[in-house]
Amino acid sequence: MSKNYSQDFYDELFKEETSDMKPAGKVIIIVILVLICLSIFFVNGRKINLKFSLQNTYHEILKIKEFDLKPESKKFMENHKYYGKKIDKKYLCYFSGVNKDGETFSGYADLFGNPVYDNYSAIYYRDDVEKLFADTVDFENNFPDLEYSVFDLYLSTKYTVTKKTKTFEDYLYPVSSMQDSLFGGGYSEIMVVLNTKDYDTITSVKKRLRSSDFPIKIEFNGADSIPEDMTLDEFFDLDVFEMGVYLPFGDRYDVSMLDADLDEYSKLLQSKYSEENTDVASVKIYDGKELKSVFVIYGDGTLEKYSESDNFVDPEKNSLSNDDYLKLYRFFGSRYSDIYTTVYDDSKENDQTVDVYLHTGQWIYGLIELDHLDADFKLDFDREDVNYSGKESVARKLYSVKKDNEEIKPLMDILNSYFQ
Repeated sequence: MSKNYSQDFYDELFKEETSDMKPAGKVIIIVILVLICLSIFFVNGRKINLKFSLQNTYHEILKIKEFDLKPESKKFMENHKYYGKKIDKKYLCYFSGVNKDGETFSGYADLFGNPVYDNYSAIYYRDDVEKLFADTVDFENNFPDLEYSVFDLYLSTKYTVTKKTKTFEDYLYPVSSMQDSLFGGGYSEIMVVLNTKDYDTITSVKKRLRSSDFPIKIEFNGADSIPEDMTLDEFFDLDVFEMGVYLPFGDRYDVSMLDADLDEYSKLLQSKYSEENTDVASVKIYDGKELKSVFVIYGDGTLEKYSESDNFVDPEKNSLSNDDYLKLYRFFGSRYSDIYTTVYDDSKENDQTVDVYLHTGQWIYGLIELDHLDADFKLDFDREDVNYSGKESVARKLYSVKKDNEEIKPLMDILNSYFQ
């Protein structure tokens, strides 16, 4: 009878292991195998859940490229700026994806792949944004010689809540959003390139946007000419000219649009200056070349009026209401860039005129439209050293116009109402 040496060798090799294998060891191996299978299922299952959840919202074929297993740190998430009610999720993982056209997007989902925040809405509603911009400005009837191109350069900065961004209105007016850039102010952002370097034209465009409450922040750039259907690469090859920024409603999104307590907001702004009574803006009134009075506005809401009759020494004092404080804050912090054309002095020597100053380094909130102070169109604002509060500061002269100028009148009405 022939002997099966192969079988004998196998039995000898594994005899000890098989005989010594205890039930507990077998259980451990089975548990490990089960955990590996569950891990594979979890990793792939959460990606599938994320993919189809996003596709259910945006009705487009999307692919998830990266989905972190490790949640972002609490400190990292707190570095973002939140507008509206913050979504109460303890663990959020970063993800990124791509659509059928190769455009990338990103966001944050919970551990099981349920999307919480994403920025794909900027891609999905891009055409709607461009149409809304064109319809609001109405180029054909108002600016027939203007050509424009729209870019969403700031796609990555704003994340809306996925489950609450199912319509264009939801995208424009989110009840909650997150932004990784303070300077967006909570608004969606686009860049518009126009074939003009005339700031008066840009001002006219901004006025139409302002009068229609256009809800998207815009960075304006001008060029001598722009290619038809300009690409982003072609834009970077252009000799562009910075033309300032349009900020909707003159303040942050949550303050302007989410029913913020404006009294509390005004008090918060004023409290920043409570320890140091810092002058933030001033207005000088002239009759011809003779200075008649000076209004000085302080960051804590104090208002002073110096008069020629008192030799500009002993000022009258009052305190701004919270409502008027915000109106002046927004005037000096944002709206004045919309009325830039008033900077041209068309007054005569015998006219009553107003010089308006914003004091450098004060009353400046990062996202407000002060971008235009550093834009190419204007680099030579007149500067003066002022010393109203015992501390010297530098003031930028924004305007020198007739006292009855309709753009300046709202400012003067507020100031004069406190010293009747």
